[in-house]
Amino acid sequence: MSESKENRRVELNGAKLQGVLELMETGDRFSFLALKDAIASQLSSLINLSTVLPIYISAHRLELKQLQESCLTFSDKNAAAILQEHSLLTLSEGALSEILQRDTFLVEEMSIYRTVLLWMQENNVIESDLLRCVRLSEIPSQFLVDLSEPNGCFSETEVFAALKIRVKRNWEAMRPRGRIERNKNLFDYKQ
Repeated sequence: MSESKENRRVELNGAKLQGVLELMETGDRFSFLALKDAIASQLSSLINLSTVLPIYISAHRLELKQLQESCLTFSDKNAAAILQEHSLLTLSEGALSEILQRDTFLVEEMSIYRTVLLWMQENNVIESDLLRCVRLSEIPSQFLVDLSEPNGCFSETEVFAALKIRVKRNWEAMRPRGRIERNKNLFDYKQ
């Protein structure tokens, strides 16, 4: 890794990601803000499936909004694959919530529910605000009943409210995620 004095640009030159993240956090701790910002700028170009969550964890901890947004945008485009990453379980509740609550995080709601349950189990959490990230009204009716207590994590009242929304098709009350329609000509779409 080298820093050029002329333009204050950091080149990572194959450095290990963990070491780079630690250096960025050290830069923050000791107020080497130019170093921290230069590393953060370079990390944006290194975001891929294996690096996005470790980078996001550091960006979230250091409140690097631009780097966080780059990670979130990448996560949105790769939502299903992100949910398969084991490092997702190491995120803080707040960081994971920030990812899962996005309207642009296009994945089936049951996948989000399973991820929240897995995170709770992995982190030995009995009750979590992450359950608010699960949009019950977006879960198919045949699965909703199984999500109520005592087997599931939601009250019968919450499940009934979601069923009611689904039955009435009250789209204004729902916050549906966007949908990926593969191999479908949207100009031929009829309601």
